[in-house]
Amino acid sequence: MARMMPSLWYASDAEEAARFYVGIIPDSRIDRVWSMQAESPSGPPGSVKLVEFTIAAPRSRRCRRPTRPAGSTNRCR
Repeated sequence: MARMMPSLWYASDAEEAARFYVGIIPDSRIDRVWSMQAESPSGPPGSVKLVEFTIAAPRSRRCRRPTRPAGSTNRCR
């Protein structure tokens, strides 16, 4: 059976949202945080781009993406 990993998009505060969830749900943790290495439309260097975390066992992913260009097929990876 294939595993499913839900992804949610946030315009900002993806890391703060992940910290909130892991703080209130048992058996949860932040697994990895990716930050922007350079200035981009998604934010300045050092801002959080993606947060991968576990909530009550299954892993989940949160993306910070303020805008999505029309026709874009870029997904949270």
